Amino acid sequence: MKIHIISTVNGLENEGMRNVATHLSKCFEKDNTVWYSSLKDIYGIIKYSIKSDVTFIFARTNGKVYYICRLVGLLCKNVYVFLVQKPQPDFILKNNKRQLKCSYFTLAPDDT
Repeated sequence: MKIHIISTVNGLENEGMRNVATHLSKCFEKDNTVWYSSLKDIYGIIKYSIKSDVTFIFARTNGKVYYICRLVGLLCKNVYVFLVQKPQPDFILKNNKRQLKCSYFTLAPDDT
């Protein structure tokens, strides 16, 4: 399977989202082809979303990430967004007006 991973790159090794993305990515690499893009790499996001069977997005959900999700949803049929914290109000507002074509994974407050 061809997997595209889009994630935040903030340089903080112990930040929750990076930990989840790093762990799952290493698991995916064992049996799949995995490509990586940062949230700022629009060219890479487009290039790899077209080529992939599934795209996973690991990022804090805000208004900018909403538009990245919309773009990826047009290029790849299987899009999953991983949430480790509550989406920001601008993401929720935009998604309520026009829902994204993606699935979500989230950590419940009881998981921490």
